[in-house]
Amino acid sequence: MFRYVALWLLCVLPSLAPAQQVTGSITGSVVDPTGSAIAGAAVKLASEATAAVRTAATDAEGNFVFTAVTPGIYTVSAEQPGFKKFEKQHLELVPGDTLAVGSLKLEVGAVSESVMVRAEGAAV
Repeated sequence: MFRYVALWLLCVLPSLAPAQQVTGSITGSVVDPTGSAIAGAAVKLASEATAAVRTAATDAEGNFVFTAVTPGIYTVSAEQPGFKKFEKQHLELVPGDTLAVGSLKLEVGAVSESVMVRAEGAAV
């Protein structure tokens, strides 16, 4: 009898354990200098390790979400005609985390101009 109970526990318990998440997500918004949302802005997510690029467009509230992102170091950039390109580099995503990059503020200007922000973590 004990063998059957042990065998049953061995088979059932692993299925009850929650799965480990190996991906994360990156969220943020795109705004103009006054803080108003920019709908339809092109947002790019580029892996600094593999150079893989994903793209998304902001919704009506200026928000964007990249889901199922593998852990690593990323660069997020946003563009919209009539505004300077904005780029935020060295953003580290860890497994199972949601990384909020905040508001990417686009400045009025030519598309050929850009604003670059570099994120660096503090040593603990």
